[in-house]
Amino acid sequence: MKWLLALLAAQSLNAQCLEVPITVTEVAVPSEVNKSTEAYVMMSGQFPNSCYKLSRTEVTHPDTFTHEIIAYAQILDEVCLMKIVDFTFEVELGILLPGEHTVIVQSGDGRVFQNKLLVQ
Repeated sequence: MKWLLALLAAQSLNAQCLEVPITVTEVAVPSEVNKSTEAYVMMSGQFPNSCYKLSRTEVTHPDTFTHEIIAYAQILDEVCLMKIVDFTFEVELGILLPGEHTVIVQSGDGRVFQNKLLVQ
């Protein structure tokens, strides 16, 4: 019986966390990288309060030279500071083939950032 109560409590805690796409206000992509180094993208913005925590980034590659990124935050159900919280984080794209790549970042507010990255 105790394990059942513990399982129900854990499920209710998980149900209290909502995951949403984050609003990104700035994206920094290097203009070029070497084919033997990892490519990174920097993303920044502001969470509306301290209950938002970056949970994961989703990177998809529709083709060899196109990379799409969406970042998600969890909204924790707890006491929060009602102040804007700045964030900046790095997203790894990995080692890319030589050529011109397109990096597309989908923001939670519907904006789309599209940048070019040259790999030599």
